[in-house]
Amino acid sequence: MNWLHPFARLGLAIVLATVLTGCGRGTYSGPTANTGEAGVGPASERLRVGDLLKITFSGPTQPPPDHNERIPDDGFISLPLIGKVQTMGQTRVELQEAIRKRYEEGYYRTITVTIAPAERFFYVYGEVNKPDRHPYLGVLTVTDAIAAAGDFTEFANKKKVQVTRTDKTVIYVDCVKALRNPALNPEVFPGDQIFVKRSWF
Repeated sequence: MNWLHPFARLGLAIVLATVLTGCGRGTYSGPTANTGEAGVGPASERLRVGDLLKITFSGPTQPPPDHNERIPDDGFISLPLIGKVQTMGQTRVELQEAIRKRYEEGYYRTITVTIAPAERFFYVYGEVNKPDRHPYLGVLTVTDAIAAAGDFTEFANKKKVQVTRTDKTVIYVDCVKALRNPALNPEVFPGDQIFVKRSWF
């Protein structure tokens, strides 16, 4: 029955892949990815789709013109002379350095590249006292974000708060437990949408 072995191996591989990858929806049970791509630096500092990049150049007598562009879905922006540049997974400082190197490799002896800090927001809706978008000013948790939105209303379901990431991953957070156990209180990232449902009990 040796002819069955390849099929058995294929089936085992599919089962393992399913178990390891899991799904994009579930109840939060501990820290998720708080690091950026390749595990370097906080994920909240990494550039994301939709971020507005304001890039200025200085140093040469005739530097490239200033460039303003929102990061598109494919993660590439297009700059004068050097063309497409990958932005995703990098911090603002890392992208500055990458762009500088590209220009100095072929066009300028030295050039300074400056990317202004992006304006970022998170969103809180539903049973909170100030449902709206709120400026992202630094590291914060789900309960911090709800506090920034004026806290829960008296009708809020605090035990199943929905958090939707920018990649459409959905998690649910029990904020009653999260206040007692920081490990159950996930970090909020720019662009996250938090929805507090109404409690019917």
